[in-house]
Amino acid sequence: MGGLYLGIDVGTGGVRACAIDPQAGIRGFASVALPAPRIDGNAIDQTPELWWQAALAAIRKLGETVALCDITRIVVDGTSGTLLLVDAVGRPCSPGLMYNDARATHQATRVASVAPLESGAHGASSALAKLLYLLDHGYIGDARHAVHQADWIAGRLANHHGISDENNALKLGYDPVARAWPPWLDQLGVRDDLLPEVLEPGTPFAEMDPQIARSLGLPALR
Repeated sequence: MGGLYLGIDVGTGGVRACAIDPQAGIRGFASVALPAPRIDGNAIDQTPELWWQAALAAIRKLGETVALCDITRIVVDGTSGTLLLVDAVGRPCSPGLMYNDARATHQATRVASVAPLESGAHGASSALAKLLYLLDHGYIGDARHAVHQADWIAGRLANHHGISDENNALKLGYDPVARAWPPWLDQLGVRDDLLPEVLEPGTPFAEMDPQIARSLGLPALR
């Protein structure tokens, strides 16, 4: 396959966009800084819209040196364990609790009481502990999906939400051996309908939203 591949990396300090060719040669790179997350003791969070605007800005900046019309695939990654709640159309219903947010100590104890030792959901900074914290503190509202940082950016690009991958979902309690959400989540009162559909990493899941593609100079793609 010809064309270029676009990788978007959402980090703590900024968003980076990189275009590579089929031989893994770097054809262009751009980055846009993010403001520091809000820190209040163990609580570390950020407004998700900042990630989205920085991602758009990084893609547009990359387009100054790379023909974005040649992009054939997009992949997104982000800080592991960063979690937010969104409604059915992807609007955030909570702050983005960052990967190192460790306020959910009570919820982590609840997780430890039922999760097997090998689960990636242990600890106050796990995505599952964060989800329980958000539910316990009234963020449910119109929330339809619990998603990770990379899930949400990819979902906005495609206008298709509630999708994650096996790597991101580990800290939310996903069982990579059974390749399923484990039954012990029921003991924590986690709603099945909030949990994302989990795909193998790298699996295309939707075409890009045509309106967003046009605004960025990208073709309709997966």
